[in-house]
Order: sequence, then C-alpha cells, then structure tokens
Amino acid sequence: MLPGGRLFISELGNNSIAVINTGGRTLDHNITDVPDPQGEVFSPEANKLFSASGAGKLYIFDGKTYDLITTVDFPGGADNLRYDAATKRVYVACGDEKTGAIATVDAMTNKRR
Repeated sequence: MLPGGRLFISELGNNSIAVINTGGRTLDHNITDVPDPQGEVFSPEANKLFSASGAGKLYIFDGKTYDLITTVDFPGGADNLRYDAATKRVYVACGDEKTGAIATVDAMTNKRR
C-alpha cells in the first residue's frame, strides 16, 4: 500500500489495472488497455506507476492522472517488477525461457539502462 492509501491490482482478464482507495475501500480508477498486466510498482519520487506487460512492454503512467507517459520495449515479455528508492530504478524481469534477464529503467528519465 502506498502513501495516500492506494493499492494497485493487475486485472489480467480485463487487461487493466485497478486503483483501490484502501481507506474508503472503493475503486478509484481503472487504467485500461494494458495487455496482460503482470505487476506494478510505484515511485513516489518520480510520482509514476510502472506496470509490466506480458506483451513485452513496461507501461509508465503519471501517478496522479494515470495518463500514459511512455512505454519501454522488452522483447519476450516483462514481469516481476521491483523498485529501489535509493537508486530510483525499476528492476524488470524480462525475456523468455532462452533469453531471461533482469533489466533496469531509470524512474526519473524512463530510460532503460
């Protein structure tokens, strides 16, 4: 759970992400058109939401409006995100069974490193 009482839930069957207000126990927003969402992390420093997609992209959203900022390609798929606040990097498990790797994306610049 994040400051402000938000919880992000991958809705695989709907290709969307639910934004839950944990204080009010309500659905605050639904981010649509995210194919096969695999998990989310939030960067409070960048005020961005990152969502891994089984379709091979990392989706980056504005943390207030939930507007799509950009995507980063990960051929073979993206899954299992982690965020390191000290380095402001998002770690992305990516690839397939032959090309599996862990990549990083700078949360401030949205650039793959």
